[in-house]
Amino acid sequence: MSCVLALSFHPAFYPPKSGGEERLYNIYNNLSRHFKVKLVTFTYPNAENSVERVNHNENFTEIRIPKTKVSAIFHHFINRCSDIKECSAVVTSIESRFNRNFKKVLEAEIGNADTVIFVYPFLYTVPGRLLNGKKIIYESHNLEYELMKEAFSNSFLGKFLLAYVFYLEKSLSTKSSFIFAVSEENKAKFSSLYGIGKNKVYVSPNGVNPDVYNGFFKENSALSGSGICVFIGSYHPPNIEAIENIKKVALQMPNNLFYVAGNVSQYFINSDLVEKTDLEVHNIFSRQKITLADGFYGVEYWDSVPTVWCRPEFRIKVSEAVESLELKAYSPEDKALKAGTGDRSISFSLKAGWNPVRIEDLKNKSLDLLFECEPFKNDTRPLGIAIQEITYSENGNTFKFDLSQGSNQLYALKKAKNVIFLGRVSDEEKQALYRAADIALNPMTSGSGTNIKMLDYMAAGLPVISTPVGARGLNLENYENAIICDIPDFPVKINQILSDSKLYSKISSNGRRTVKDNFDWSKIASEMVRVLGQT
Repeated sequence: MSCVLALSFHPAFYPPKSGGEERLYNIYNNLSRHFKVKLVTFTYPNAENSVERVNHNENFTEIRIPKTKVSAIFHHFINRCSDIKECSAVVTSIESRFNRNFKKVLEAEIGNADTVIFVYPFLYTVPGRLLNGKKIIYESHNLEYELMKEAFSNSFLGKFLLAYVFYLEKSLSTKSSFIFAVSEENKAKFSSLYGIGKNKVYVSPNGVNPDVYNGFFKENSALSGSGICVFIGSYHPPNIEAIENIKKVALQMPNNLFYVAGNVSQYFINSDLVEKTDLEVHNIFSRQKITLADGFYGVEYWDSVPTVWCRPEFRIKVSEAVESLELKAYSPEDKALKAGTGDRSISFSLKAGWNPVRIEDLKNKSLDLLFECEPFKNDTRPLGIAIQEITYSENGNTFKFDLSQGSNQLYALKKAKNVIFLGRVSDEEKQALYRAADIALNPMTSGSGTNIKMLDYMAAGLPVISTPVGARGLNLENYENAIICDIPDFPVKINQILSDSKLYSKISSNGRRTVKDNFDWSKIASEMVRVLGQT
């Protein structure tokens, strides 16, 4: 069995939480049926700066390299000197030139590889001597230069970084034995932008695992009558723009709810564009024993551990079954923390660093716990403490609250209160959301490649209303397997499909069939194996 070494600037977390993670995991998990796969990725920093090895299966090992302070310094510099929202790919590319762990792992692993696949161009920083005699492949998710062009063209620093991306992508495209592109459109653009012969570029589309939704599809192929529209997206500039388009639609449709899930929520939750909402989520998600009710920022990751900063005043709601509550709290300085439990007030003296905050005797009280402390003065945001862990007891047993899930606390746009942000959701919560929704939206007006979210919606039987940009590369037919229109037409199309059950059922069924026939990850990987074998 021949060996493949693949390089990606982000990990293949499982279960995946973004389109990039989903493609990365599914492609190489399927390729490992035919090759011995080593995937080298960059991940969150950790205190020991230790490399992590994850065995996804007996033929698929992922080696995760922790980022260092180099990334933090460059992120800070770019944020101070430009308006670029997302630059982790470029920053990781720069970090890879200095990261000792990355160099050591490459030296150890590349000698065993027959083929080196660059997933994205950003890690094409590998010394040329290590690539001598290797088959080099560029497995592109996008045309990265084109994707970044709009966001990076508004400052001198952005233009410099954009030129760097152009250099990397053109160099890799030229050096590669061949390129995988996600669509025919991207294949043509590789030719026109970099002068690459079309016979060197093979189409390997994005996909989905449709069997996950086999039973679910039967439940979801008819109108529920909720009128709920859903959008799921990662923290990615084109997705942020899509939310602005959803706001325009929502303002014209005040009686409909528009739910936004995924990491794109964090951009808005961490801004002053939203406000806390007490709206019930139509019982989409099961009732929580612990609710982060008010005064919390979005989830961050410290040494890969989910962590949430709180405002100087924050509120946690506990159900009447909870007997005690304990927080692992970080204070940037010595300060007092007060907790009001309705009939009593408790004071805690916090030291700079990590502190346990424990409150007893809560059972049968269904309390709102109000916490107050002095604000931290050395930050642009009003900060109180950070929480990294919440545990609670019930019937003598101890449970851990999952801070990584964002559905616990809801926010709405201030100027369009029917646009609700659910945050990051689990696979189970995503399916619950799909069950509750009637329509999926993809109002993207920029970007490159193809959208995995489109395929996920269609596999679940949700009719999709998309812009032409959102539907790019999928060869969809308007009014057959999706509705494709411009943003100003979204309200009319939403009302049309909600009022026509036959049209709804037709698009739902045809969309599902399209995905099964053309966008199944196992079939996509099988075609990649064929190409890898013949070139």
